[in-house]
Amino acid sequence: MVTATRTAQTADQSLASVTVITRDDIETTQALSVPELVRGTTGLDVTVQGGFGKLSSFFLRGTNPSQVLTLVDGLRWGSVSAGISAWEFLPLAEIERIEIVRGPRSSLYGSDAIGGVIQIFTRSGKGPPTARAEVSVGSEDTSNIAAGVSGGDDRNWYNLSASRFRTAGIDAREPVLEFGVPLDEPDLDGYDNTAFNARFGHRFENAGKLEFFATQAWGNTEFDSNFGNEDDFTQQVIGANYRLQPSKRWNMLLQGGRTRDRRTTFRADGSVADSRFNGEIQSYVWQNDLTLTSVQLLTLGADFRRDKVDSTVDFKQSSRDNTGGFAQYQASFNKNSLLLGARVDDNEQFGTETTGNLSWGYDLPKAMRVVASYGTAFRAPTFNDLFFPDFFGFPTSNPNLEPEKSKSAEVGLSGSFRGGRWDVRAYRTEIDDLIVLDQNFIPQNLDSATIEGVEAQLATTVFSWIARLQLSYVDPRDDATGNVLARRSKEWLRLDFERRYGKTNLLLSLLAQGPRFNDPANTDELPGYGVINVAVRHQITKQWAIGGRINNLLDKDYQTVDTFNELGRYALLTVSYQPVLKR
Repeated sequence: MVTATRTAQTADQSLASVTVITRDDIETTQALSVPELVRGTTGLDVTVQGGFGKLSSFFLRGTNPSQVLTLVDGLRWGSVSAGISAWEFLPLAEIERIEIVRGPRSSLYGSDAIGGVIQIFTRSGKGPPTARAEVSVGSEDTSNIAAGVSGGDDRNWYNLSASRFRTAGIDAREPVLEFGVPLDEPDLDGYDNTAFNARFGHRFENAGKLEFFATQAWGNTEFDSNFGNEDDFTQQVIGANYRLQPSKRWNMLLQGGRTRDRRTTFRADGSVADSRFNGEIQSYVWQNDLTLTSVQLLTLGADFRRDKVDSTVDFKQSSRDNTGGFAQYQASFNKNSLLLGARVDDNEQFGTETTGNLSWGYDLPKAMRVVASYGTAFRAPTFNDLFFPDFFGFPTSNPNLEPEKSKSAEVGLSGSFRGGRWDVRAYRTEIDDLIVLDQNFIPQNLDSATIEGVEAQLATTVFSWIARLQLSYVDPRDDATGNVLARRSKEWLRLDFERRYGKTNLLLSLLAQGPRFNDPANTDELPGYGVINVAVRHQITKQWAIGGRINNLLDKDYQTVDTFNELGRYALLTVSYQPVLKR
């Protein structure tokens, strides 16, 4: 993994609390969407508003969805106007792995990394040229078709792939009053997503390696609203990186690219005017990793980012720049591990922001390790917060907003034993200058929050079953009222049992979550729930495999956002074919 430190290391080496989900994990679960795949992961609470392709929010360690930094292949990704990421639109068929880093990382990445960082890596290629094709059919008239070709050696590597997902969906929302007006649209809310991924890399004889990559997903999703009730969307990532080793002790990375988040909201009958929000993030990184000794690594780097927005509404300002410089020192000595990082960001809107991170680990007897860390982070206000135009002469934004700021402390203890591993963490995060609406519905830096939590992970073998337990407890409180922050469960667990019978792999998963309040006043409580998911995959031959998944086996009726329906029981059948084209 690379996300926790921007340098290559294993998850066991990392001082941070991390989870890595590989391509093998994706195929084992037979999941069809990123929210479905990561739900119940340690420290990560997921809400979904109506099934596949509907708004999905990720609350990492109790922080807001806008306080989680999202990267795709190293490039910052998300909406520059709303400040959140469209997880529901990411094509899972094009993803190689997902790295989840819990805890502040602004000292490396700048804005947004208060709760942590989630990075998506799209598919690459290695080994002999290999084709792949996969067809899935399931409940709710759901289908997914994916195909690709990939390969590579020490000099060249490539991947070309495409996918098409569609579902008739479910009725996304119950009848409700929306802004005082009755809303009742008892129809199926469908979703379709077409995506492609391309990656090409070449290693030069004595001049480093160069790689180009591109991913795009576009389609349509329907939902229930008295205003627009359909979105046409496009998510795009285009970039390149160049890696060079000028000397034995110096590795350099140059990376640049662009991500786009485009969305047009409308009604098919034309009764409501179309609403368009197109965002773009251009980013460039220069990173230098200097090996001081065999156990000391110094990372120095700088990055530049330009955010741009284009919309049917006339934003008072449509672009802004941010320049950052960062340094990180990693060392190991005796039984100690140390990480020290600092970063300075210069934003043309709010000026300079300085953040830092300090982590320490100590190896104990019996394969145990204690860790402790402290870090600061911030989140810059969005274009909506700062520059949204006045409404009939009344202001709706505030160009004088300051960034939200946080400080976090964490302690942990981990260990390994024959056939297993465990990890326990406790943390506290204090967030100041939270941006909320005042009595005139104008955003202000008025609020603060304190989040305390405990996480535990255990992986072991029980009667030939691989068992993985993930436990999370988080207490996110508004400092002024003492209320629990809205839409966050305080406790949840995920328990996976996996076993292989010859060429057949079976996975049983239990996800249980406690209740949550839908509103800041804590007057509207949604009950907790538990669901059981089952997945199976059988390798018929070296080329052919068949698999299936049943989600919500007991057809539990539950909601994670008030009035928005979750999927009930649904089944999925998948057939895949992967021939080697040339040996």
